[in-house]
Amino acid sequence: MKRPYPIFAVLLLLALWPPSSASPPASSSARSWKVRLLLDARGEYRTEERGLRVDGSFQMAFDWSGTLEQSDEDFLLVHGACELKKWEIEERAQAWESVSILNTKDIPEKPDLKVDYILREKDFLAVSFAVEGFEVPKNASAEAFYLVLPASVENSRRPGGINYNLFVKTGSNRVALEEKRIFSGPAESDFGWTWKFQSWVQKQDQVVFQASSHETKLKVVITPN
Repeated sequence: MKRPYPIFAVLLLLALWPPSSASPPASSSARSWKVRLLLDARGEYRTEERGLRVDGSFQMAFDWSGTLEQSDEDFLLVHGACELKKWEIEERAQAWESVSILNTKDIPEKPDLKVDYILREKDFLAVSFAVEGFEVPKNASAEAFYLVLPASVENSRRPGGINYNLFVKTGSNRVALEEKRIFSGPAESDFGWTWKFQSWVQKQDQVVFQASSHETKLKVVITPN
């Protein structure tokens, strides 16, 4: 008959047994990272009503930077700088036989990139952001509507009652990186999607057609400090 293991030997084995944990590798000392978002987008908008049609197009490029800090089991995003590297807009209005054109210098409004937070979702870090737009067209005779611009999946509710996520046509606006990647060196990921919305709105005694669309390319870079 075999003798059972002494109780102290069992306790020693338990003490030496490596714990099961989803925590980052102990060899990684990084607890602060530089975060950079490079966003490029281009799009169009259009409205048609009795005797008037307005077509617009735009391009933008943002360079956003900040710092990500680990606090216990959460992450804190500290905002740094946001630069609108490129912004171009042109609007062409045609009423009967008259044509008028507005461009960037005629339209003072500009888009604004808002980065909210980076949230841990299971094994991923999700980036929440939205580019704030403004009302178009700028032609004084046209019925204006809010120009919806790129947003992550967390910001589905946009002005005008539009659910942004429902009108993503290709790609995905979920911007997330595997958490473990940031502990093993610089992590870089590319994201892209297209978006389109159109509607017919009753305005007094006529129906107005309104539409907008855009294509987004986003690069996220997270580098240990």
